[in-house]
Amino acid sequence: KKNDWMTDFYGVDWFEITSIDEINPGVENALIEWRVSAQNPDSINKAESNGFKLVESAIEFESQVTPDISKDTSEIELAKEEHLDQIIDITQKCFLDNNDLYTRFKNKEFFTGEQCKSYYEASIKNNFSKQSTVTVVSQDEEGISAYYMIRKVDENIYKGVMTGVLPRARGKRLHAKMQQASFNAIGKTITVINSTQLSNFNTIKSHIRANRILSKIDHIFYLRV
Repeated sequence: KKNDWMTDFYGVDWFEITSIDEINPGVENALIEWRVSAQNPDSINKAESNGFKLVESAIEFESQVTPDISKDTSEIELAKEEHLDQIIDITQKCFLDNNDLYTRFKNKEFFTGEQCKSYYEASIKNNFSKQSTVTVVSQDEEGISAYYMIRKVDENIYKGVMTGVLPRARGKRLHAKMQQASFNAIGKTITVINSTQLSNFNTIKSHIRANRILSKIDHIFYLRV
């Protein structure tokens, strides 16, 4: 299946497959992405034997959440259009400038540094503009210091898109406050899906402490043809 958004962004045809049989031998000058479950070793072997390269392993957690206005959400507000540039700047500092955080978009075999930066900026703008997305921020005397973005993917299912907290604002439980403010804004009980890189131990530990349910581990492979 062709991913039109990634095709427009990357500048060449970008396809996503779920089986090696879906590869069209006539396709040229394209990138193929294959997400393989950790529970499917046969497909992992097929990916490797057919020249695919592992670029990331992702882990996913699910939890059921409800609105609760009694919980502390002080310092949190719904994001406005005027906050967008600061949200992008926080993303740059927390993701791109953070050498301890690996994502597949930092893989120099497939992305340049400028493409990595452009991807995150375009992704933030694309999600921010959707009516299905809820974005909240925390603001201090220096400006926006943290944000959390969550998007509706089904009637009662939402997926965490991106979050970032600047160093000056850490240690204040802002992430928990922002999540709760988002749930309050949605206004009903929902299932939330959060995913992160398998190498992101701190975030994984946080999900485990919060008793979230492990739902999926995927290995992401790329093949350039």
